[in-house]
Amino acid sequence: MRAIEHALSNAARRDGGSSHGSRRRILLIHQNFPGQFRHLARHLATRPDVEVIGLGRDTAPGLDGFPWFKYRLHRTVKAETHPYLRQMEAAVLHGQAVARAMAALKRKGFVPDVILAHPGWGETLYAKEIFPAARLIHFCEWYYSTTGADFGFDPEFPPDLDDRLRITTWNALHLLNLQHCDAAIAPTRWQKSRFPAEYQPRIQVIHEGIDTENLGPDPDATLVLSRRHSDLRQAQSLPRARSGDRPGSAQAGIQRLLSLKETKAERT
Repeated sequence: MRAIEHALSNAARRDGGSSHGSRRRILLIHQNFPGQFRHLARHLATRPDVEVIGLGRDTAPGLDGFPWFKYRLHRTVKAETHPYLRQMEAAVLHGQAVARAMAALKRKGFVPDVILAHPGWGETLYAKEIFPAARLIHFCEWYYSTTGADFGFDPEFPPDLDDRLRITTWNALHLLNLQHCDAAIAPTRWQKSRFPAEYQPRIQVIHEGIDTENLGPDPDATLVLSRRHSDLRQAQSLPRARSGDRPGSAQAGIQRLLSLKETKAERT
């Protein structure tokens, strides 16, 4: 919300007032709308000084009672596309479909002051071509890395060269996203730290918050491990993996991760 307020104030200073009255217009874009913008969308919808709509793919769940529009890809990624470029082609297809949807909104008279988007699927690649004056805020959820994060962390399944080259190529989209946006936000410092150092000063850390009414300690909660005929309760130790546990099983995987954590703690 802080990023949107800042963008709205910048827009007001830039044009000296809204061309559509005192209400500012906000466009929320998410491939799986509402995605991370669910609570923000509902909050913005209660403000009399804001007109807000959403845009998502035709497969998105949407948000009851909230005005949103759908976009549809005109085709899928072609099988003959180079494997390294398939995700980028998918991003172009998403960007093209969203550009067409935004152009339709523009013809209907909706011109946003601020666009807040999750750009991970390529939706905002061409946003500035349709709405050049809009302040574009990107939700920077992830920047890929071939080591040290969600890729190549399991020694049981080491990545090969093709895997590393493909992951590296995927980041072309995220670099374009950083180049296009006016402001960027990340939900945690760690997620911000995954992005290239030269772009990190542009990214604000704004935590998404925690729904403590639904997410919190439950002393009565249990995890039932049926194969071991045991129930785990709060603060109870995990049963040790047996020698017969196959290497790829969840039990063996958890034990391996715990062992790695213990070993690292001993080294530090």
